[in-house]
Amino acid sequence: MRLCLSLLVIMLTFPVPCTAEGMTIHVLERPDAPALVGDINISNTASDFAGDSVAVNGSGFGVASRTLFDTGTNSESRLTVFNSRDPADNENEVTEYRFDGETRDIAIAAGEAFVATGSEGLQIVRFLGIDTQGTAPTVLATTLPEDVDDAVAGLQVFQGQTLTFDVATDDDIQVRSVDVIINGNTLLSTVAYPWDLTVTLPTIADLGTDLLDVQFRATDTGGNSTTTDPVQIQMVADVTPFEIVGITPDDGDSLLPGAVRSITVAFSKSVESDTCLLYTSPSPRDRG
Repeated sequence: MRLCLSLLVIMLTFPVPCTAEGMTIHVLERPDAPALVGDINISNTASDFAGDSVAVNGSGFGVASRTLFDTGTNSESRLTVFNSRDPADNENEVTEYRFDGETRDIAIAAGEAFVATGSEGLQIVRFLGIDTQGTAPTVLATTLPEDVDDAVAGLQVFQGQTLTFDVATDDDIQVRSVDVIINGNTLLSTVAYPWDLTVTLPTIADLGTDLLDVQFRATDTGGNSTTTDPVQIQMVADVTPFEIVGITPDDGDSLLPGAVRSITVAFSKSVESDTCLLYTSPSPRDRG
């Protein structure tokens, strides 16, 4: 089974021999309370193939890869482009590409499909036409960080905090990339959907100010872009204590005499490395 997450929609495909009618992508909505929205049915003209992988681009289109086997040792991969905007609509197919080799996996990045085909290597497919319409994409921030100080007006976060933003994008063809812009500087750029917009903030001292103007920019495959209005966020000093959340090796582990081992300590937040000191106590045998 393969899983692909698209906002609050989960798409499932099954890498087992499919029927002559084709491959079905089961679409579930709301991971906290899954409910079947509909099936995306991809037709088939042969009776012996296996559905393999599916990926979506965040702009209403997706690609499904599958491998057709003949009676010998040859195989043919088929990449079907489908419309993912309305999973309840069974007339989803847009076009299909064919090439040699057995499909192993698939991903979409920067508007192109990257298909791993085993012995035939990596196939790069521009699965949608060149964007020449001049229409800019849309981008909207859907989730902002939690306010750490409700007593102060506006939105406050801790300096040096790691934040994750969520945005919704759309385009007449497809969005190629999404950027996070802070105080006019691009802090992060991502080219694969779902957009991973996780950034670690600087400190107030490093930035020279406690105010952040946060914007998001979406750029499509034609070079057209849209930038959101700034969201002002204030950084404040982090006074919450940190905790040790994990240590390797585990407590009670035995070390062989003369063995060189590393000790890994995981903290609940970033710490200054030069403040981390290791203290050891003698074993009962050494205490005399």
